[in-house]
Amino acid sequence: MIDANALLRRWIAQGLNTPRVSAVVLPDYNPDTGDGFQPSDGPWIVVNVRGGLSETEAPIIKPSLQVRVWADQDQFDIARSRYLEIYDLIQGQQIDLDVDGRVIACSEDQQGQDVVDQDTGFATVIAFFTLQCCPSKSLPIGGS
Repeated sequence: MIDANALLRRWIAQGLNTPRVSAVVLPDYNPDTGDGFQPSDGPWIVVNVRGGLSETEAPIIKPSLQVRVWADQDQFDIARSRYLEIYDLIQGQQIDLDVDGRVIACSEDQQGQDVVDQDTGFATVIAFFTLQCCPSKSLPIGGS
């Protein structure tokens, strides 16, 4: 079985980690627990599966994932900028991440929304994506 959380976190981390930018991509974050988010470290990206479907005729899963970008208070421009980088990286794309699995399709279900966290005042952008995933090399991508 494919771990969709791990697959999307790895894809985002690989795609956004450049010499200029590092991405902190987490499986979960709860501001109430004081998990160590320091806005001075840059925005955090949190990925959670919220549900999805499985195919019965092929080894394909279609998880729906929530992507949240956290930034400091009133820093919606930073949170939105990082969200747009994620959108450009994954929307309509395919990728094979070997042991983690293969994304054969990715589409945004709901565009990023600006939300103020009620407990901390942190700026967040929340979006939803659906992936179609299968084990690596089990199905061809794009006619390969």
